[in-house]
Amino acid sequence: MAAQAVPDLWDSEWGSNQLYGEDLCVAAAKMLGEDPYQEPWNAGRPLR
Repeated sequence: MAAQAVPDLWDSEWGSNQLYGEDLCVAAAKMLGEDPYQEPWNAGRPLR
């Protein structure tokens, strides 16, 4: 849901996509002092 709001807030013509969602998760993890590339953020799947 947050990734859907980003294009509206940034006036992006590209719409929402997986990269927006991934970037939001990385930013959230870092704000919490957590590693975005470890559990629970990546759920066992490598990012990028």
